[in-house]
Amino acid sequence: MSAQNYARVWLNYDIDLAQACATIPTGIASISHQAAITLFPNPAVDFIQINAPREISTVRLLNMTGKLRQTEAVTGSNTRIDATDLAPMPYIMQINFADGSIEYERFIKR
Repeated sequence: MSAQNYARVWLNYDIDLAQACATIPTGIASISHQAAITLFPNPAVDFIQINAPREISTVRLLNMTGKLRQTEAVTGSNTRIDATDLAPMPYIMQINFADGSIEYERFIKR
């Protein structure tokens, strides 16, 4: 007696593909579309200006391996971070907001 594996497949060509794809779950509960943070100049030489949509509490600068290079306490939503002592390389900026949220931005020190 031999075992047979089979499946019956029905294709429904009447489905609106855009609607079907729009409802596919991705595992992401929701994405916040808040106003963007702006960093300039990028690449930076002496400083980097941060303009954020809400109040910032601290800014941490990390190198690309995650090592903490600098921490700045901030009040307000716009600030200027001194970059003169940073080595020329890419950095990750961890921006901690007063509401407890955290965002990450990248910049290059020239």
